[in-house]
Amino acid sequence: MGDKVFPAKLKPIVSKGYGQTRGSNIWRTDVQGGPPRQGRDTFYEAVPINVTLVTSRLGRQAFWQFINSISGGADSFLMDHDTGNGIEPHQVLITSEIKDQTSDGINWAISFTATAERTSIQDTSCLTEALPDLYGCYGDELGKFLKARAEFCTSPDFVWE
Repeated sequence: MGDKVFPAKLKPIVSKGYGQTRGSNIWRTDVQGGPPRQGRDTFYEAVPINVTLVTSRLGRQAFWQFINSISGGADSFLMDHDTGNGIEPHQVLITSEIKDQTSDGINWAISFTATAERTSIQDTSCLTEALPDLYGCYGDELGKFLKARAEFCTSPDFVWE
């Protein structure tokens, strides 16, 4: 496991060029006359994350210097991604070619696939078990509900009761 950390100022653009692929650990067998038989090969699946960075010439130099420090991309490193539980560090490997392009020599687009060894959304916790039901009740207002509940539970009236 590598201990190098991807430079924080080199952030993937979120409006486009960022996505992940899931389901690589599901096996399926087609059968005649019914739905396919399927199952999970392993609990933790590797999660490929498509990353596109748009950076300056100096940012490009910092990127390539970082790549050199991780054996040209062969070693794993920590990189912040949102794979379902908000932005958190993930141990990743670069598992594709690194594409480095510019049209004006000033702004550079760098793209690659960073594959996470595992993600926190795959861990069983109170939140991951309860979230589908809570979201079913509160929808996108769930954050406001949780904040109000935390304020209530830490208020002096509730604490003294």
